[in-house]
Amino acid sequence: MSHDNSGQTSLAGRARPVQCRRSLWLARAPWLRVALAVLALSALAQAPLLIGAPKLALSLPLEPLAVALLLLALPSGRARWAVWPLAALLSVAWLVLAMERTAFTLLGRPLKLWLDLQLVQPALELISGSMSLGIAVSVGLLLLVLPPLVLWAFWRLGRSLEAASAPRLAIAGAAVALTGMAAAPQAPHLTASFLYDALAFQVDRSLRVAQERPLFEAELALDPLAGLGDGFPGPQPLAGLEGADVVLLFVESYGQAALTDPRYAPRIRGTLREIEADLEAAGLARASGWLRSPTRGGQSWLAHASLMSGLWIDTQDRWDLLVSSERRLLTQAFAAAGYETALVMPAIVRAWPEAAFFAFDRHYFRDEMGYAGPPYAWVTMPDQYSLAVLERDLLAASGPRDAGRPPVFAKVALISSHAPWTPIPPVIDDWSAIGDGALFSTWAEPPIPPRELWLDGAAVRAAYLEALEYVLRTLGSWLQQPWERPRLVLIVGDHEAGAVVSGPGRGSVVPIHVMSDRPELVLRLAQAGLAEGLLPPAGQNDSLPPRMSDFRSRFLDAFAAPAGPGPSVDGLPGDDPSGEARTGS
Repeated sequence: MSHDNSGQTSLAGRARPVQCRRSLWLARAPWLRVALAVLALSALAQAPLLIGAPKLALSLPLEPLAVALLLLALPSGRARWAVWPLAALLSVAWLVLAMERTAFTLLGRPLKLWLDLQLVQPALELISGSMSLGIAVSVGLLLLVLPPLVLWAFWRLGRSLEAASAPRLAIAGAAVALTGMAAAPQAPHLTASFLYDALAFQVDRSLRVAQERPLFEAELALDPLAGLGDGFPGPQPLAGLEGADVVLLFVESYGQAALTDPRYAPRIRGTLREIEADLEAAGLARASGWLRSPTRGGQSWLAHASLMSGLWIDTQDRWDLLVSSERRLLTQAFAAAGYETALVMPAIVRAWPEAAFFAFDRHYFRDEMGYAGPPYAWVTMPDQYSLAVLERDLLAASGPRDAGRPPVFAKVALISSHAPWTPIPPVIDDWSAIGDGALFSTWAEPPIPPRELWLDGAAVRAAYLEALEYVLRTLGSWLQQPWERPRLVLIVGDHEAGAVVSGPGRGSVVPIHVMSDRPELVLRLAQAGLAEGLLPPAGQNDSLPPRMSDFRSRFLDAFAAPAGPGPSVDGLPGDDPSGEARTGS
């Protein structure tokens, strides 16, 4: 008996360590840790649904779940070889998805990966000009560190799953996932194929760019102005202007939202009505309308190129093809008509080889502007100073230039309504006091630094409104200054502001305003599709506005024939075609 009892005791003693080892193994099992992590993440993602806040529920892509189940299902030896390629694929897909979401948030449009990579440098310059050096350096480091960090995180997760090697857990996980999707019809809409869609869109977009290139090259070759200036067979263009100066002003981030969004429209439309009353008293005829811009939230150069070239330049690839071509622009049309041409772009701060393509006689970039004041964050100088230089150095018929100068065509980029929209100076009533711009140092310190302002979306939108109103009021004041020669002024928005201001959207519609002391010039553009007044019409007869690329041909057609007597039309006073009521001081 004693022998038997001791044997049973010995067996029991050996069983307890085995049970302890099993419990310890269970606690340390990789598959258990993975299961608990998956359950915790799922609970966190779906908890908002239980408290009636579905908008707070996380939308998790299905691809990482599929990869996890694959690594769990494979034998450990085979799973080890799959970790690196699967981690790399998930990392690339996740980064593309993150960039796509950022593009929608900031620009209000999809990411064009292979074309938008060239925006990294301008974006960093904007950050460095708007935020502290520490934040700018932090953003740069984040861009360098984030990709390898994401790869490392996916690799670590893959190694844990590979070590778990639990086929039954993989099968159970797949069943739970499919059951959850069937029970919650909104789940596939929220999560399915996010990463796949992001990658597929970028691949599709890149293939389309390659396919469109030969088609665009064919468009480049079909230029009605080819040979202009070299024995051009047709009549010389722009005879209908009869020597009036022409100023084309692009207003940064001035889009349809400024005139229709209830957050901005009451104030901006009110400002335009005040300016219109002043222009009416000054004897200026007015007309306005809408144009479609090829870009949204940035890349203003695409809008400038579309309007000047008569081609739809909506990608960087098209821009590159355009500036390497012999396409004739409005610049050459004005030069053939005897105009001196000038380009005023105060935001150009370094050598710009593409300037040669635009064929302007004179360039006024930052270093040629003579500005003695400080920059306003990213904005190199206030718009009022740029307009003062335009008037003093180009449009004046006396002073630095004599009264016998040729007519001037000037293309000007106004930039005070460019992000970060702070600081903003007041409009200086006495234009003669502007001088070299040193007085603008008084307002160069923003009341709220950009790095703090941009933490609050409502504050950013309020700053945008202030900046845009400043530009419009500056233009209104400039238009009321005495003109020494007849003039046609065209004011065009370049594109809608970014999505943080204008909201998400696919299109980009901008206002165009024209005014002149010669009503017959405005009448020609009104007959080409613009409407009377400084406020663009509410609608376009249920049709889309014309593209910016249509402007070149419409403008050339409008002023092809020599001017005749200026008829009087409603809202366009026409009893003084000589412009003497406005010229002279």
